[in-house]
Amino acid sequence: MSNKWNVYEANVQSYRSNMIASQSFLLAAGMFSVDRIVLSCTCVIIALFQLWFIWFRVIRVRTIISDYHKFDLESKFNACGQEIDVFAEDCYKPLDEDTYVKNRTVRKKINETLSRDNLKLKYNMRQTRIKIDLILPLSFTLLWIIIFLYSIKVII
Repeated sequence: MSNKWNVYEANVQSYRSNMIASQSFLLAAGMFSVDRIVLSCTCVIIALFQLWFIWFRVIRVRTIISDYHKFDLESKFNACGQEIDVFAEDCYKPLDEDTYVKNRTVRKKINETLSRDNLKLKYNMRQTRIKIDLILPLSFTLLWIIIFLYSIKVII
């Protein structure tokens, strides 16, 4: 495995830790401010913005880049998602990181090829990623909805 993979994987773990710490801090602030509607709503807005526009997007892209380097895809696939020994005339350049991240069709094709070879990348969402990158932010979102509803006195 390349050093780039180690760097990107460490970044993903760091981003996850930072987001969990940030959400924990905001949850504490939100709980102490439920009687102050403006402060409570401000915490809710900031927290939900972090979850939906930072956590999901940043972590998703970083895990895709991490896979790109972990499986050394540049040396195995061309920019059209074909295995490197099958270069087509219209697709002669190697796969770059940006193409793998932004082109869902190419990424799906590569992941299916890798899954066929038992590398288990078909959906890019292995168990750890499902739990930490999906279930945890959804749990935080549910908590924020409850805090918001409580602060506007919809629930008691």
